[in-house]
Amino acid sequence: MGKNATFAKVNETTKMPTHPHSQLYHTEQMNHDIHVRHAQSIAEGLRFVWEPVLHLWDWSNEAVTVTYMQFIQKMKYEEIQAEENVSTVVQFVLLGFSELPNLQGFLSGVFSIIYMVILIGNSLIVIITRLDPALHKPMYFFLAHFSILEICYVSVTLPRYLVSLWTWDRSISLLSCATQMCLFLAVGTAECFLLAVMAYDRYVAICNPLHYPLVMTPKKCHQLAIGSWLGGMPVQIGQTCRIFSLHFCHTNQINHFFCDIPPILKLACGDTSIQEISIYVVVMLVAVVPFLLILASYSKIISTILRLPTAQGRTKMKHEEIQAEENVSTVVQFVLLGFSELPNLQGFLPGVFSIIYVAILIGNSLIVIITRLDPALHKPMYFFLAHFSILEICYVSVTLPRILVSLWTKDRRISLLSCATQLCFFLVLGTAECFFLAVMAYDCYVALCNPLHYPLVMNPRKCHQLAIGSWLGGMPVQIGQTCQIFTLHFCYSNQINRFFCDIPPIFKLACGDISVHELSVYIVVMLAAVVPFVLILASYIKIIATILRLPTAQGRTK
Repeated sequence: MGKNATFAKVNETTKMPTHPHSQLYHTEQMNHDIHVRHAQSIAEGLRFVWEPVLHLWDWSNEAVTVTYMQFIQKMKYEEIQAEENVSTVVQFVLLGFSELPNLQGFLSGVFSIIYMVILIGNSLIVIITRLDPALHKPMYFFLAHFSILEICYVSVTLPRYLVSLWTWDRSISLLSCATQMCLFLAVGTAECFLLAVMAYDRYVAICNPLHYPLVMTPKKCHQLAIGSWLGGMPVQIGQTCRIFSLHFCHTNQINHFFCDIPPILKLACGDTSIQEISIYVVVMLVAVVPFLLILASYSKIISTILRLPTAQGRTKMKHEEIQAEENVSTVVQFVLLGFSELPNLQGFLPGVFSIIYVAILIGNSLIVIITRLDPALHKPMYFFLAHFSILEICYVSVTLPRILVSLWTKDRRISLLSCATQLCFFLVLGTAECFFLAVMAYDCYVALCNPLHYPLVMNPRKCHQLAIGSWLGGMPVQIGQTCQIFTLHFCYSNQINRFFCDIPPIFKLACGDISVHELSVYIVVMLAAVVPFVLILASYIKIIATILRLPTAQGRTK
């Protein structure tokens, strides 16, 4: 076979078809021409060197050239196939609540009310702390900053979601998604840091009251506030850039109503284990460390209070016990003084609290209705979520309606029996919420760490038993504690400096030594709040450890 025939065969074998991706066509054509010329030069060199042998194996030149070109062509097609599997994503589609098309109008109304309540409530806190000179203190300074942070936190996600509900356009550009995630993470980190700063402020105020004005100076307060705002920003910007440097495969649909890390990692190609490890490290730094500081601060505060020498010192009573006993008055009602120091806002506050109460009722009722009507949500997790929503409705209904009535009627009196009943329900429901949070953490632990046993462990009967136990578990203890508190005698004043009946302001009105009662309150708090919290923490530590032990990145992000 001659040289021309061989080269014709080479050209025929290496002929490039027009690839469907037109943007790659010109580059592929140039690479193709280079490989053809390379193959031809190799064939010519082999022909010259092996001239004596080529007349015996006339096919060798053709075989070498064709084999080489087939190898090159195979490599190129593998590269093209890999490029086809990695799409250039320029936008995402947020699918949050898209499976409920009949409720889109209702959802937009509910989220609009929630957003307005958050804006009005937090703006009111900021305005009051600025206008009232009595509130120009570090504690209220940080509280105002926290309210601003809360407004920013919800404004990162809710307005964008409301626009998508109103316009039916669920697409979001890559840059907008990255910006939303970065701001969401940065503001969330700032909230964690600010909570730690507020706990430190209370620690200094209670444990070192004489040094408080020197430690918490205006300059120091501004430095702590700025540090909280900006402290986590570099880390979260870097983390966002690292996540969005990934390639995304096949789909651009995010199963969420805003851009969050877990659903975006599910769309990523290849191994994301490095990104996941960095996320866990950042969470430990920006969430767990501030939490430990908060826990340490309040532990120190409680121990300081317990070390005070007398009950009179703890409640700041100035009269001796004997004199107090001689002046015991038979209290038949209390007066709730909450917000009475703000007479100019008495007309504004009822509207604000009414909006908050209605939003809580609508939002939690919506959760209960959806979990009951949608068969896909008939699972233990949503069963407990529905109960928790009912608890939340009951919890706020114990206090808010009474506040609204007192604001509308200007009658701030509450009978001794009504006060005791309100306190008892408040404590019982608060304990039930703590127990339910622990049960929900246990449910997640079983689902993720023992998925094969999950249907057997979390059967309907077991779920109902856990729910009933959470509702009733703290009731005997809290009823007993309420009866113990209201067996005390109350001296001189019947004014409670709060807008509902709570334990600390009631203790301040009591005569005599209340150290035994205070000790019992701390023990109950440890049982009803700290123990469930430790169980929740243990469950999620076990869950994270199980996820990290999964063999693949796809398994960890499933």
